[in-house]
Amino acid sequence: MCLYTTPPASQWLRDALNSALTLRRHTMHLTIEAMIEDDWILGAIERRLEVIGEALRRVRHAVPRIEESFPQIHQWIALRNVVAHDYDNLDYEIIWDAATIKIQSLIETLSELLDDVQNDE
Repeated sequence: MCLYTTPPASQWLRDALNSALTLRRHTMHLTIEAMIEDDWILGAIERRLEVIGEALRRVRHAVPRIEESFPQIHQWIALRNVVAHDYDNLDYEIIWDAATIKIQSLIETLSELLDDVQNDE
């Protein structure tokens, strides 16, 4: 039995994946300058990063062993904490990197974890 099959954990993984896919879709043709200059866009990106981090925090709390198959989970949770609590000191390069480059790896990892869930159901 897969550890992520509990309804809340699998839903939180889906929430994180949906936010990651949304980020990828909406940043695909964006530049970092456009992100920084438009506070609406920046706020939307920050919000999606918060949802990802919070959903993954909940999964890690419910299933601590997830770190064995997803060692980067802590980085996404930490990013959420920075965005939520240190919002006035954000490094936009880090936000941009997470939202446009690291997001692809996250999507792949979350998709694999959710495939495990579906295979166990």
